[in-house]
Formats: sequence, C-alpha cells, structure tokens
Amino acid sequence: MFVFVKIASDNLVEAASVQQEAPDTGWLRIVDTVTDAATEVSCAFSRELKDLCRGQLVGSEIVARPALDPITWDAATKTVTVPVCPVGTQIMVADLVAKTVLHSGPADTTEPTTITLSDSGSYEIELTPPLPTLEQSIRITVDA
Repeated sequence: MFVFVKIASDNLVEAASVQQEAPDTGWLRIVDTVTDAATEVSCAFSRELKDLCRGQLVGSEIVARPALDPITWDAATKTVTVPVCPVGTQIMVADLVAKTVLHSGPADTTEPTTITLSDSGSYEIELTPPLPTLEQSIRITVDA
C-alpha cells in the first residue's frame, strides 16, 4: 500500500489516500526519494492522512502549513485570548445557542486580543488567516 496526495492549484494538499495504485490522474505518490517529479513527492513531516491534508507542496516536498499560535480560554476570568494574527486574518465570534454572529471583522495584527464572554452559553471563535496559514477555531461553554 502507498500513500497518495492530490494537490490543488494553490499547492495545498486537497486530499490524501492510502491505495495500492494511484486513485486517479493527478494524484502523487509519497516516496522517500523523488525519482519522477511528475508522479512522486517526498514528505518531511508526517504520513498520517489527517496531517497530510494540512500540508502544502513546496518544490517536490509536502511540508506542514504554518499555524497561528493557539486561541486560549481562561474559565476563571471568562476571557478568550486571540493571538497576534497575520495581516488579512478575519475573526468571527458566534453565539451558538442564539445562532448569531456577535463579531466579524479583521483580527489585530499588532497585539493579542482579549474577548470577555460574561454571559453563560456556548460560543465559537474562528480565525481565518490568508493562505497558506491554517484556520483555527475554538468552542467554549461558559457556565453561569
């Protein structure tokens, strides 16, 4: 069995699969040493399918896409800290119970942002940075 990846036009891994043969045209086999750049790529970080789907093609190698620092939650103070984000990152804060968006707009690019969630409920904070940086989200339940 071999591991194959399909690369999208923006060089991000679109899909990964374990097969005996290439699933279809356009799939590249992951190998230790590339001998045919038209059908093979190497991978420096992981051959787990989940991890591969978070990769990007650089030259003839699959590498991990950059990630933001994590969003953190402090239950004692009921605050979320959003890391400094690259220019172009969008932040969305949603109330999952009320099914409403509380905030949507550009994230701060100079310092971490603190959000206080004082009302009990369930919330989701999403960060959508420009490619190739990975998106990030966190779901939080605030108790009364």
